Amino acid sequence: MKRFQAVLPQYQIHVLSKDHFNGIIYDGVKGGVPIYLYYHDKQFDVITKMTGFLNRSYFCETCKKGYDHKSDMCAIIYVSIAIIYIWRKTKNGNCAINVTGILKMILVSKCT
Repeated sequence: MKRFQAVLPQYQIHVLSKDHFNGIIYDGVKGGVPIYLYYHDKQFDVITKMTGFLNRSYFCETCKKGYDHKSDMCAIIYVSIAIIYIWRKTKNGNCAINVTGILKMILVSKCT
């Protein structure tokens, strides 16, 4: 499957397996157009719609789960983490940094 993924970099290949309870056994390189394949009985079939395959109304590309109600879908949350520079005065009167760090954004997927 890695060879196919290398030839088709504009796509992200996902393989689900009957032997693994329809779980994903291969995730291609992120960023491409997703293609879902179903491996069963030593052959591959194309899954045209994950919602139909899972018998669900909605499918989340982030957590790879199906949902029946839009309110049950996973939420993407941006979390800010700040590690602040703390200046303190030392005994001899000089300033020193206690804690150093950076400010960054983290993408968190929280499925309900």
